[in-house]
Amino acid sequence: MEIPDALLDKLVKIHLPKSALKVLFFLLEHPESVSNVTISNATGVSQSTVSQAIKKLTEYEMIQPGPFEAEKRIFHVANSEPNKSPTDTLMERIDHLESMLSMLLEVTHVNSDT
Repeated sequence: MEIPDALLDKLVKIHLPKSALKVLFFLLEHPESVSNVTISNATGVSQSTVSQAIKKLTEYEMIQPGPFEAEKRIFHVANSEPNKSPTDTLMERIDHLESMLSMLLEVTHVNSDT
């Protein structure tokens, strides 16, 4: 997967750990809602580290939780509809992420100025 340089620059500015990036890009590639166990198994990141990454990505509103399913929480990229057949492409989802990061960086910059 080719990641645009502008997106990488924005991700670096918000200091996301590598594990959070793995989780984020896994969710971008798999737009259906998935559990943290599924993410852990697919990415090779421990479940506790995935949980920490999910917490950070949820704080930044990059992903959002779905409903509990049989004692587990599922997650998907923010502003996408879970459990639907995705009609957008991976690059469209990456573009959406880049615009979300731009807004996050603007808010962070404004808050640090006050």
